[in-house]
Amino acid sequence: MIKPAQSIILNSILVLVSTLIFIMPVTAQSVSISGHATDRPNQLVRVIVYADQFSHLEKTIATTQTDEQGAFNISFDYSEINYALLAINLDKGEFYLKPGASYYFEVYPDTSSRQKSYFDKQPLSFDLKADDEQLNESIERFNTMFNTFVLQEFNSIYKSRSLKAVRDFEAYVTNEFGDHQMTYFEDYINYKIASIKWLSKKRSSQQIIQNYYQNKPLLFNNIEYTGFFNELFENYPSNYTHLMPYSELVMAVNDKNSYANFDAILARDSLLSDNQQLRELVAMLSLSRYYYVNDFRRDQVVKVIRQLERNSPFTENRLVAANFLEKLSRNSYGNPATPFELADAQGYNRSLEQYKGKFVLLNFVRTDCKLCFEYLPLLNEMKENQHGKLQVLTLAVDDADQRFNTYNRNRNFDWPVLQVDGQILLLESYDIRTYPSFVIVNPDGSIAMSPAPMPEENLEFFLNRFIQKYENEHQ
Repeated sequence: MIKPAQSIILNSILVLVSTLIFIMPVTAQSVSISGHATDRPNQLVRVIVYADQFSHLEKTIATTQTDEQGAFNISFDYSEINYALLAINLDKGEFYLKPGASYYFEVYPDTSSRQKSYFDKQPLSFDLKADDEQLNESIERFNTMFNTFVLQEFNSIYKSRSLKAVRDFEAYVTNEFGDHQMTYFEDYINYKIASIKWLSKKRSSQQIIQNYYQNKPLLFNNIEYTGFFNELFENYPSNYTHLMPYSELVMAVNDKNSYANFDAILARDSLLSDNQQLRELVAMLSLSRYYYVNDFRRDQVVKVIRQLERNSPFTENRLVAANFLEKLSRNSYGNPATPFELADAQGYNRSLEQYKGKFVLLNFVRTDCKLCFEYLPLLNEMKENQHGKLQVLTLAVDDADQRFNTYNRNRNFDWPVLQVDGQILLLESYDIRTYPSFVIVNPDGSIAMSPAPMPEENLEFFLNRFIQKYENEHQ
């Protein structure tokens, strides 16, 4: 018989062993990726994952380049199944990364030259051959089944609010994939189907949380788990104003600058009160949304999330908080603008650094953008109105620099046009999604506004406001 003292020691040992198993890194295995993109010679190839599935902060884990024929090959070590993106230059297509697997991508021809903006762009399209225990094939087959089911049963699910069709679909999926032994895929299916049950309104948010999130393992690396989490909790405090009055949430952030106060408000919900780790994730999601709401001060939102980053007892939550902070601060006021050095029409390199001491208006353009040309006279007028305080820089993609140089020279516009193609990731750093795009940079090299509005949307008003703000702060 085990004595009480022995029992305590034994339990302590079990806890210690469990903890060590949890914190020990999973052994990484080699991943091999190769492929061919006929019309994409000498282009950047990246493998990208999310640093975590809640913040969706992208992290590049491997890079290479296509050769003259468009072929590429890359190998790296990886330790967990994860949602991933294959990117060629700025075009991205999704797949699922599995340790020890090998992949071959046959990339379809590039159609981006016929698209007017980032929003028109189609994902990078490819045929994928994967030696990954059928993970990608199974997910693609299930997604096709799922999408077909939702289209066919829309009325019964969303109008009649019947779960019979959902239960029949669950049974069908179980029959199709019952012999699949991969936990990631099982969880993927489970939370994808949970989203239908919730949207049918046959199951309340409280029931869904109880069944799928309360006292359940937190699946930090499953894209369907976190995707459904983000949908379910996106406006969570707003749906329970009797427990979480909006004014109290604003006060907890703006006036008290206290995560403890914010947390105490969320803990009024019995579904969250006994699960601190889940509650912290809900708080981070809510705070990241409030960052863009006028009633909340952005600097205070950042301070509250930073308290979580420093003080959460959960390692995973501290990492998620750090990723949210990085994502929110990127291109926000006062943070460093991404540096660059680009060639002008004469072949001389121009850097952002050399224009310190002036406000800089970055103007991103491309050849097939008619508005890009129409706005140039307005930019010249703004520049002249600032009497030497403002430097305009036009950053051209797709070999557009010569056309814009000619246009400026014919009108005596005296600012440089720079060619971006050598630093394609600069567009991603500034989150350039359409053309033209504008960014205002402070004289100290920090961001004033990104993105800035179009000229007819009061660009000059905002420019004057930031000039006045900066001068007041640096008197």
